Amino acid sequence: MKESKIPPIEIVKDPEYKVIYVNGVFGGVDPIEGRMIFYVDLLEPEMDEKVPGKMRVGKVVRKLLVDVRMSPNQFVSIAEWMNSHVKRLKKITESEKSLE
Repeated sequence: MKESKIPPIEIVKDPEYKVIYVNGVFGGVDPIEGRMIFYVDLLEPEMDEKVPGKMRVGKVVRKLLVDVRMSPNQFVSIAEWMNSHVKRLKKITESEKSLE
């Protein structure tokens, strides 16, 4: 049996590639697909009519940025990848605290 050669991997950015900042994500996974909807919360100020020049938060607008869908297996793989990074971060921050 011959060894299969792994093809080279080339990384390219899609013309619509962009970096976004998010405040959160919601979604879930079922037997058909995994889904994550990333969002950012924006404060919409309004003028306080009782105090000239004073502003207050009128409302929070939750702006949905991207809806990412994938297979359940890919969802689980991403969750495990994220969890490994969380464990590594906790280990780093715990060791930094012990040095204080």
